[in-house]
Amino acid sequence: MAITGLVVMTMGSGPDEVQARLLAVDGLSVYGRVPDGSIVCVLEAPSGELEERLRMISEVEGVAAVLPASVNMEDELEADGII
Repeated sequence: MAITGLVVMTMGSGPDEVQARLLAVDGLSVYGRVPDGSIVCVLEAPSGELEERLRMISEVEGVAAVLPASVNMEDELEADGII
């Protein structure tokens, strides 16, 4: 399981509308907003699905950029014997 902290920058339509659309992405939780309209989120997804989920978020109408702030897959990597 990957746990990823994200800052989602918005454009065009207001952040309220973008936030409502983001809530449809499986495993995504919204934790707040910054005055510039950016949305603070956490995404929890199997590591094999992380790239696809990030792509889905970036394609949401009104999203200008998806900026990962942190990514943690340590437990999964340990279980697979990688670390």
